[in-house]
Amino acid sequence: MPKSKKKKRQDFQKVKLKVGKRLPKGDNVTNLSFKTRQIQLTQRIKEDDGQGLFTKKKENVQDLLRHCDHHSSNSRLSAVMGLRELWLHDYKEMMVPTNVQGYSAILKKLSSLLIDNEATVRHAVVNLFKVILNKLTKDPTAHLDRLLGGSLFSYLHTFLCCAMNHVHEDVRLDALLLYDVLLETCPTLVVRQTGGLLRNLVGLLSAPSVSHMSSRADPTTQKLSLNPESRLPVKFFRVKVLSRIRETLMAALNDKLDPSVKCKSLLEKNLVWSLHNDHPDRKKEQNTTITSQRALNRFQTMLNGGSHELDDYITNPASLQSFIDQCVPVMIQCWREARADTDSQNESTGLLASDAMEVIKLVVSVLQLLFVLSSNAKKEKLEGKVVSLTLRSPEEAAKNFGPSLGNLLMAGFPYSAQVEVAPNKKKTKKKLGLKSPKDFMSKVSVSDLNLGICDIMSTMCSNCDVELSKIQMKKISRHLTLLLRETTNPNQYKVIIRVIKNVFFNSNKAGFFTKVYKAALHSYLAATPKSQNKKLLYELFAQMGQAWDGWSKTRDCMESDLVFHYKANQDIEDTLVEFFQSLPQLALTANSLGDAQWTLSVLKMMRHGHVQLYSRPFTDNLTQVLDPAQGLFVSADEEVQKNVCAVISTGTKFTKDNLKQLLHLIRCPPENPAIRNRRSSSCVNHVLYAMFANIRASVPLTSQLEMKQMSSSQHQLLSDYLRFLFSLQIGFTGEDLDKLCPTILVPEQRQHWFGIVFSVTEAQWRRHVEISDVVAREVANFRLAPEPDLGFKHTFTFLDNFEHFWIQTFSAREKIHVLSVLGLAKLIVQASQPGVRRKPGQELQSLAGASLAVLLASMYSQELTSEVTTELVWQIKAELTQCLASTGDSVLLERVMEFLSKREKGDLGGSDHERQAAKCAQDFLLTDETLQHKLNSHRENHD
Repeated sequence: MPKSKKKKRQDFQKVKLKVGKRLPKGDNVTNLSFKTRQIQLTQRIKEDDGQGLFTKKKENVQDLLRHCDHHSSNSRLSAVMGLRELWLHDYKEMMVPTNVQGYSAILKKLSSLLIDNEATVRHAVVNLFKVILNKLTKDPTAHLDRLLGGSLFSYLHTFLCCAMNHVHEDVRLDALLLYDVLLETCPTLVVRQTGGLLRNLVGLLSAPSVSHMSSRADPTTQKLSLNPESRLPVKFFRVKVLSRIRETLMAALNDKLDPSVKCKSLLEKNLVWSLHNDHPDRKKEQNTTITSQRALNRFQTMLNGGSHELDDYITNPASLQSFIDQCVPVMIQCWREARADTDSQNESTGLLASDAMEVIKLVVSVLQLLFVLSSNAKKEKLEGKVVSLTLRSPEEAAKNFGPSLGNLLMAGFPYSAQVEVAPNKKKTKKKLGLKSPKDFMSKVSVSDLNLGICDIMSTMCSNCDVELSKIQMKKISRHLTLLLRETTNPNQYKVIIRVIKNVFFNSNKAGFFTKVYKAALHSYLAATPKSQNKKLLYELFAQMGQAWDGWSKTRDCMESDLVFHYKANQDIEDTLVEFFQSLPQLALTANSLGDAQWTLSVLKMMRHGHVQLYSRPFTDNLTQVLDPAQGLFVSADEEVQKNVCAVISTGTKFTKDNLKQLLHLIRCPPENPAIRNRRSSSCVNHVLYAMFANIRASVPLTSQLEMKQMSSSQHQLLSDYLRFLFSLQIGFTGEDLDKLCPTILVPEQRQHWFGIVFSVTEAQWRRHVEISDVVAREVANFRLAPEPDLGFKHTFTFLDNFEHFWIQTFSAREKIHVLSVLGLAKLIVQASQPGVRRKPGQELQSLAGASLAVLLASMYSQELTSEVTTELVWQIKAELTQCLASTGDSVLLERVMEFLSKREKGDLGGSDHERQAAKCAQDFLLTDETLQHKLNSHRENHD
């Protein structure tokens, strides 16, 4: 077949390119174009990883933490020193919570280096710990519980326990150094999370015996650890560990911070023991309480391990008893070891070498603290029985030992320090009368040791029913007597007082310490008022005085079948009586120091029944008590003033000068009071009622026969008392009244119309209203029933005496004070009541009517505008109107109206202005509906 002439279509045509024209786009070309957008962040959370801090060697925190795990000890030491350099340079940067390479990571890494093999590394770690913890605890903005609490402290706790149990002794000793740092910088955390640490500290001293592995072994049998390869002397090592145990227990006792709410909830979750008894059933309510609830919480958290809920592998004690079972036998073995050299020579000697004395002193201190922390004051209130105290003590853990704990402690008591002279040294000359500091410290240590033994033995004797022999009690008594004469240390006084209390409140043993009581009283009397020992001894004798019931006088007047807690002891009684006699002067001294609480305590003690019977009369110091400048009534505390009144009411005898002092105190105006800072005038009532009770206790006022038979001194006392009440009623003493209202030579020349003295302020008026009302009630309501069989046919009252006082005092005076008028009106009001049989006489009624009429008329005189204020005038009018309306009859009102009517008519003389004032006063009285009704009733009855 012939070929076609047409050209076939080519698969790929050649593109002809021309200059100046764009190439055509291919149909299968991929579009690679894209668009971008920007996002701008104005703020960004910065995560600080510590990369910005560098040492001089250009190493940051991350590098240094990595080098801490290096195999070379020099590299590890260099890393620790580098961390110290960074911390000192900028520690605040490492305390930022978001810093992942901050203090938390550093402390965790340092904790792992506590068991390092090189001593230089461990020492550097301990020093860095001290630097970091000091900064954390001293920073005011840092919260220690939040910074170190929880898993961080548990991490540190774990490695510290491992270091304490390390096979090498050097590691264990360095662990004690870190423990000191923790106890110094953050004692609260250590106390709350010390469960494993306490056991490990005791474990450093003890080593479990082979028999302890068996099931039949005695749980209290433990031996002391002994390392023949140790470079330290055995006793020196014991001192190191025992001092840490003592400081831990002291931190638990002295901790003043209450556990937080979180810590309490953790305690409730992990608590498997208590200070009193083991409670397997936690729902069961505990029926015992510790002496201090705060101490209970502290010691529970201390031994429970606090916030170790995340680290269950940390050993916590099962109970306090288990800790005591481990600790007390070790303490006893340490005692025996320290006494081994001395006991081999003579068991009864109390001479101790310096190293042995340090060990024994620490053992006694630990036992003392265990007694205090584990004491359980269980109060059993039974009907008719005294509250008894029971104590669960560490002595129970040592009951299986051969010699008892008491005999062990008292074997060489009192102990003394052996004087060691260094050989081959020249003796230096000492100045006369001077002692070296070493001798002084040795003497103090021996004193603390013997005092601690006395404390333990007294507690065991009083609360554990441990019988002490008479020889042992005499030894303790003799030592305390000598110590009270020598020492002035408040800390030792606290222990001495605790020992005295333990013995005194044990009624069977109280008689052994009579010499101690006298020595304590002598120290109390010799101590300065500002010293702490004065207050401590005062509180001791105050408790003794309230508890003592062996008084010989009261025992004779009591019923024969009454059970007494104490036996009669004249020595104890004399000691307490001498203490009671010092109380009045002590109250003045405490008040002069501005100590209101102490003053109040002394006054309450003086109100005690036995103090009233055996103390020196309060009259000996009454002049100082009533001193308006420094007396007890000038105290700012109203409770002090009220208790002074209560003491006065017990029968204190007042002289005339004392009554004048008291009158001045009561009459002082509130704007310039002798009794300062008085919130109200209630103290006036307390003083007056105290005086009423005082005279009833001093003078027989129960029957007319007793009054007739009273002595001349009692008669004079009653007369002075009535004159005192009369001075209160008229508002002035006799001397002041003569100056304001002088007498005239011829009484018959006195005019019928008085002159009124208005020198009074509103405060004085209000004060006198209360005083006159109280005095009038007392005078009018006192009466003695008639006794016809004995010749007393009429009722006896004080109204006759007061009527005589009023007439005798104002019959020869032309003027009368406004306060006296009010006092007379109050007396007439109370005496005219229906219940009072003895009514005022005609002469007294006339005097009262004339005085009231003159006073009412004078208030309408124009001359008063410059003397008294308008408000005071209305107060006087209101009070006088109330007095006239409150009388039981209308006699006084009739007398007043009669005098005003005569004055208006001019029968009594006077100017026109004075007669017009009498008219106004008369109209004023008639405007009162009560007075008008009383006048109308009287006129109707008269008609």
